[in-house]
Amino acid sequence: MKESVEKDLFETLEHSYFQKGKVDVSVLNQLFDDRKKEGFDLKTSMVGLIITVDSENVKLEGALARKDNNIAIYTSYSNLVELLENPGVVHLEACNDIVLLKSTNTGEVNLRTPWPGPIGDEWDSPAYNSFWHGAEQEIDKRIKRLESVGIKVKLLPSS
Repeated sequence: MKESVEKDLFETLEHSYFQKGKVDVSVLNQLFDDRKKEGFDLKTSMVGLIITVDSENVKLEGALARKDNNIAIYTSYSNLVELLENPGVVHLEACNDIVLLKSTNTGEVNLRTPWPGPIGDEWDSPAYNSFWHGAEQEIDKRIKRLESVGIKVKLLPSS
């Protein structure tokens, strides 16, 4: 029964909202991954989202940060359809960095790179670029997501 409800939510998100461009694939991927975890429950398992709304007048319960029409929120999976049915909600995107937002009240977070950076002549190495390019793109996406809700990001090298 529980798996059926989870599957129904996944299919609803995919067919009713993803295909219309209202849900980013990252939300589907996060739900797919999270529902495999022990103890997953739609009512109690939480997901971090960046929500784009059509107006600065739209207010959402549980907002952690906001800049213009972008709101960071931490909510249970059971609230996803309700959020999507809100006429002011334009788009949902998953944000794994919500934990960072919850841990700060300064409006600034630190992100660590997964790599130490190039050493010596590695900057010029095609092998370096092909190996780390994907990681650099992912860090860039994370920074842009956080900045979209008004959070300043300080990038720290791995230790």
